[in-house]
Amino acid sequence: MVWLIGKGLEAVFKATVGTANYASEERKAGSPVVPNARIENTYQSLIDADIDGYTLRGELGWGPIAAAGGWTRYSEERPPDELDSWFVEGLWRFGWSEHFRFDVAAGARGFERAFSTKGFQWGVSTGLYPVNYLGREGDARWAFFDSGQLTDLRGALRLTYPDFPYASLRAGYRYIGIGDQKLHGPEVGLALTW
Repeated sequence: MVWLIGKGLEAVFKATVGTANYASEERKAGSPVVPNARIENTYQSLIDADIDGYTLRGELGWGPIAAAGGWTRYSEERPPDELDSWFVEGLWRFGWSEHFRFDVAAGARGFERAFSTKGFQWGVSTGLYPVNYLGREGDARWAFFDSGQLTDLRGALRLTYPDFPYASLRAGYRYIGIGDQKLHGPEVGLALTW
């Protein structure tokens, strides 16, 4: 058992060192793998509801370590209503080539409305970039509140113009659920990466 734990820690250490080496020596400008900075803005149209969602997300880091935060506002027209959600998290990022990334996240998440609630959040993110202009990205987050567990799942295709790799269009789907409450629908946005 101790051997197995030791081998697991050795693999994580090697992956972390590989990520740091890639970030400092091989990473191309604008690559979505272990970015120094990333800003993303998305619009979501919810299915079966007269609700729109707007999200702004940011990430700052170097090599395997980063911090991220985001804010989402859900707006309903009839009756007029708004719900804000925010998160802050630390990221441990793995990416030792321009074609794949894997992030582990831990932090906090909250909701603001007529009430306010906060909880612990953790999750994972992946990215697969087979060619320099096309990729697939996914995020899974789970947050824990007194009222229950929240699940937030996102998947998107990322399209980048090769001559300007700093900006990408993202189109995908997002699902958020807690208990019997579910918000889901297609989303589209712009990501800027340095």
